[in-house]
Amino acid sequence: MIRFSPDGEFVATSSDEGVCQLWDAGTGEEVGEIAQNGSARAFSSDGRFVAIVQGERAYLVDREINHWLQGQIQHDSQIQEFVFSQDDRWVATASRDETVQVWEVDSEQIRFVTRLWHHSAVNAVQFDPQGRFLATGTEDAKVRLWDLKTGHPITEWLHHDGAIREIFFDPGGGWFCVVTGTGSTSTWPIRNPLQSDMPWLPDLLEYLARHQVNEQGRAFSRRFGLIPL
Repeated sequence: MIRFSPDGEFVATSSDEGVCQLWDAGTGEEVGEIAQNGSARAFSSDGRFVAIVQGERAYLVDREINHWLQGQIQHDSQIQEFVFSQDDRWVATASRDETVQVWEVDSEQIRFVTRLWHHSAVNAVQFDPQGRFLATGTEDAKVRLWDLKTGHPITEWLHHDGAIREIFFDPGGGWFCVVTGTGSTSTWPIRNPLQSDMPWLPDLLEYLARHQVNEQGRAFSRRFGLIPL
């Protein structure tokens, strides 16, 4: 596996034995070994941090000082994807354990923020360019958009014709594109219902956070049943 830093100055390689090495892309010289058991999955946008995945675990390495940040991302099954937000403040991991985890990053450590639950293995995850939303895609061909600030879903499950493989946002953040395992693509506009003509909705969703949300994106309370929004 090979990953280039966004500025093109460095290359991270991962061998079949799990050895991750960093190289100077200009000279081809080895900068150093950054992990002995894992794969280098992503660089932060400034090229400082490298994401290392070891099965169901993941870490961040500070490339400048070859130091592992405090904090370990732990899933119950294989991590499928690791992404940084555009401002490098957040990272997200998608896993076969049917969850996505979001963590906050600073210069010394990563801190757990939230876990997003799904009904199938999660193959794809992506932040929008403005850091407002997170899009996730699953093996059972569904995509959902989440509000990053609250951790609540802001769309219903968007159905496709095959397992979701990749998600891309346009640079302006007005729409996102989904690629499936069948080779089909689809684009979806972004409309945040929390910015609609229902200013009371954020407070209601906050109150309902300890209840369930069904597949149609509606809140469900064990005591009161389906709550129409």
